[in-house]
Formats: sequence, C-alpha cells, structure tokens
Amino acid sequence: MAESFEPEDYTSAQVFLMMRVGHLCEMSRDDRRKLLDEFSLGENLESLLDESFLPVEDWAQFPDDDIKALQKEMRWVGRDLGVELVQGNDLRYTPATDYQLMEPAISSVFSKRMSHIETKRNFSFWHTVNTLYFFSICISLVSVELDEEWAAILFAIWMISGFRAVSTSAKEGRRIAQIWHEEYSRLEYVLQEPVEQGIEEVFAEERDRLRDIKPPSRYWEPHNEE
Repeated sequence: MAESFEPEDYTSAQVFLMMRVGHLCEMSRDDRRKLLDEFSLGENLESLLDESFLPVEDWAQFPDDDIKALQKEMRWVGRDLGVELVQGNDLRYTPATDYQLMEPAISSVFSKRMSHIETKRNFSFWHTVNTLYFFSICISLVSVELDEEWAAILFAIWMISGFRAVSTSAKEGRRIAQIWHEEYSRLEYVLQEPVEQGIEEVFAEERDRLRDIKPPSRYWEPHNEE
C-alpha cells in the first residue's frame, strides 16, 4: 500500500474505486470491510464488498475527481516499483533503457489487477452434462444387457455431446480472452501514465544521487613494497 495513503483524505467512492483497480485491490474482504466501515455505509456495506472485487467495465460512470484520486495513489505505486528497480539495477551501468526496465514491472501491476476477473463459463455446464451422460452409459451397460446397436447409438450421442462441449469451451475461451484484453487496455489507458511518472521520479532522484559519487577506477594500481 502506498505510504501516502490516508483514508480520511478521500471519499468512500474514491476508496471503493481504489479497491477495485487501485493500490487497495489486494486487500482481503475483512480488511476491505474494516476500511469501508469507517465511512458508515450501513446496510449497503456487504453488497459494496461484493462489487469491490469486480473489474471496472465503464470508466465513464466515475467522476473526474474520483479517477484523479485513483491516479494520485497509483503514482505512489509507481514510486514503490521504481525503488525496487533501482535496488536491482545500477542506473550508471545498466545497458537497458528506462522503458525496458519499466515495461515488465508495469505489466505486473495490470496483471495483478486482472487476476480477479470472473466471467461466466457456460461450457462448464456442457462438460458436466457430458460427464454425467458418460457415467450413465457405463451404468446402463453394466446393469442392463444392451445389444451392440443400442450401445453404439448411446456412444454416438455421447460423442456428439462431447464435440459440443469442446466447441462451446473454445468459444468461451475466446470470449474470455477478449474481455481480458479489453479490460487490460482500459487499465493501461487510465493508470499507466501515473505509474510511469512515479517510476521516472525515482529514476531521476537516483541519477541525481549517483552524479555525486565518484565511479571506481578501471586501472589497476600495483602495490609498492618498501
């Protein structure tokens, strides 16, 4: 959590948005309840808690002030990332550009916020039906003496059901991938700039610090024995 964060500086709606996609998104349900309870939301608390785990699909529903508050805190997320990158890379000698250092770190920010997306997987129903149907065929073959013709018909129906399950699964997989891509793009559009700004600020501060440090000599100085 960003060190600058003070709940009393924000409205309940702004804190709620931070839980959905901001620096508070990794909070547990109990911690979210405690934080939101400070705003005395009363009977709406539990329903808001459920909603706080959902992605943002329409940014237009949020006032500019709420988005600016979110971006302010995401700048501190960027600064935290910048500190981690500086610790692992000496900016005097690292051959990679700033963007090459920043890109994987920023991607991890958005990936974490995407991990909680839940979509309805309709193909699960088909897999369940197909599996139950298969077991019913097996039980029928064991308990009832079926001739080969009926057994072949039952297995043909099972195979058709299986093809339907696989086809539906593939379609749902593509749909979920599209939803993920669209949501990721929306997060980038709103949050990438403040995160980058925070990282760049730390990089600039680190280079100012290093400018006053004398680099080590690359020449060997022999030891003179007297």
